Formats: sequence, structure tokens, C-alpha cells
Amino acid sequence: MNVEQFQLILQNISDKIQRSDTAMREAISAKDKLQVTLSFLATGNSFRTLQHIFRVPKPSISTFLPEVFDAIYDFLKDYIKVPETNEEWGVLENGFRTRWNYPGCYGAIDGKHVSIKAPNQCGNVEDENKGEIFEGTWRRDFLMPSIVNTGSNHSARQARELRERYKHYFTHEGAVPWQDRMIY
Repeated sequence: MNVEQFQLILQNISDKIQRSDTAMREAISAKDKLQVTLSFLATGNSFRTLQHIFRVPKPSISTFLPEVFDAIYDFLKDYIKVPETNEEWGVLENGFRTRWNYPGCYGAIDGKHVSIKAPNQCGNVEDENKGEIFEGTWRRDFLMPSIVNTGSNHSARQARELRERYKHYFTHEGAVPWQDRMIY
């Protein structure tokens, strides 16, 4: 996120998240609240870590974070579309199943986990869920390198190139001379 994007969000949500100073203390600024929130979303750091980084008390973070989330969502609701019906969710799952061969996948992004509660009267698929899903962008049409690029940049491509270069070594036992000296 660049400075202009940060300022745009701040200008549009500051009225909703800014509190008045009191005789006891100064209110946490809207800018500080947004910085803490974006840091939390980007890193997944604990409230304790955020408390030390930003010098904002942990109880305050736990109080204002949902307010900032709501304000950001209200501002960006035209850009963030969460499926609302079973049919919309089905379209997402079908896209992941047909394009990427991931049945039961409704979205994926960056390995962040979100706790969920199974809906009432759910079937076996939801019963097998252990209460967590990957936070999703709700998109099935992103590029595959977005999924497999978990290490450094281009690590998936490098892995494919290495596999292609050395694939004749991994065919079967005895395919290359040094395999005879291996203990199985």
C-alpha cells in the first residue's frame, strides 16, 4: 500500500473511528488505529506484539480493531464482494474445483486462518471441517503462481525447472549408477 492509498482510506474512515479526547487521556488517533489495523492484517502479529510496536494498549487494540474493520468494509464495500447466497458460494467452489482441481475450496490467500462455526443442519462436508478455513479472496480466477509461490519470488518456477532438469534421475531404482550404492 502506498501513501496515497493509505491517506485515501484514512480520509474516508477517520470520522467513523476517531474518538474525542477526555479529561483523563488523549484518544488514539484515527491514523494510529488504521496503522495498527493494517499491520495486523498484513502480518498477523499478536495484539501483544502490536502493543509493543505501536505503543497502544492491548485492550484498546481489541476494542478498536472491529470498528476499523467495519469502517474499512463500509468504505470498500463496492470493491469487496462477499458471496451472500448458497448459489454464489457454489459458483466459487465450482470454479476452484474445475480450474484448479480443489474441490471444497471457496477461496484462498496467504495462509491466514479464520475460525468458523459450521451452519446448523450441515452435511458431512462441514462436519469434517475442524473449525478453521483459509481466509479467502473469494476468487477462483487468479493465476496459479499465486497459489504455489510460498517461498521467495519465483520459487515454484525454479522448482519446476529443477524437476525437469533432473527428472531422469528419479525414474526408478537403478536408473542411475549411484543408486546401486544406496541402502533401501
